Amino acid sequence: MGATDFSVYDDMGPEMSKIKYMIKVRIIKNKNRDSSEKEVTIIEDVKRICVIPRVAEAPPINTEVGDEYVLSKTKSLRKGMFSGKLGKITVSAAQPNAIILPSPSPTRTPATTVATVHLRFDPHGASSEPPRLGGLTTKIKAMTFFSARPAQEFPRRADMTSAIESCRGIYKCTVPTSSRCVERVSWEKGAMPQRRNSDSSTCSSECADSASDELPFYTAKILVPISLPSYKRWIPTFHSCIVSRVYVLDLMLTIHTPGTGVPASSVSLHLPVQIAANGNRTGLAELTAAEAHQELQEANEFFRPRVIHVPSEEHIGNSVLAPSPELPPSYEDFFLSVAPMVEPGR
Repeated sequence: MGATDFSVYDDMGPEMSKIKYMIKVRIIKNKNRDSSEKEVTIIEDVKRICVIPRVAEAPPINTEVGDEYVLSKTKSLRKGMFSGKLGKITVSAAQPNAIILPSPSPTRTPATTVATVHLRFDPHGASSEPPRLGGLTTKIKAMTFFSARPAQEFPRRADMTSAIESCRGIYKCTVPTSSRCVERVSWEKGAMPQRRNSDSSTCSSECADSASDELPFYTAKILVPISLPSYKRWIPTFHSCIVSRVYVLDLMLTIHTPGTGVPASSVSLHLPVQIAANGNRTGLAELTAAEAHQELQEANEFFRPRVIHVPSEEHIGNSVLAPSPELPPSYEDFFLSVAPMVEPGR
């Protein structure tokens, strides 16, 4: 991460935190036993390498902590500038499955996932129809948390942006992924609430009339495919004591009302999304006979039964400590040092 001198692709890492891997070779001239000379380095060289990890998908992120994730939002709509209310629309989505980075291959396979957006429209009146949808824009925000001291818990944006946390920070980079028109998404009319029979109803006639005036609702569903752009280098989601990388999927839906003079409304969601990796599964080398024998010996030593023996007499001591001036005073010494009580009247 942050190795701009090694890779031509941007991995969205900040200048404040870098992770590099290298093999360092050094040839040293040993000093003589009878000489006071120090070891001398004849030559040394460094070979930079790129590690392709294999990261499995972690459990879903807890979205109830913090304010960086918004999975549902409700917004009121109006018919026109000076007209009445049209109704309210609720846009919600769940955390999508992790984006799995494929194994390295000559033919690059894009890493994809699918997010499902659920819509619900509750009309204000009987004549209110569902609004016309416009465009749906998706972006992926890469957030890198860095700290000068080890973190005690998983980082949050609110903690990193606090004024008192001067040794911690956050770096954000947003990458657009897609923009599509969802105007042709069809609405489905929900079932109207059933009015209960007057014989089985225990409420008044006023309550029954209000129940009969309830309006149906409309629902819709949008499948949003997400593909990672190939002009960026994507690092799997990870957490360490000083550096972490997480991703957020931003969805913005545009909604058009039937009236004139009213600008289009927009609803934005911020979903957590993880990036995992298959790793280089084709590059695993087989163990040699010596390495396999050594590994078997270490396993047998680890599982060798242990027997606890009674220690010998020479190792058994006495728990009573001998008096010494260096030992702390006991309770008896404290009571002896206290002056005797004086009888009353003397």
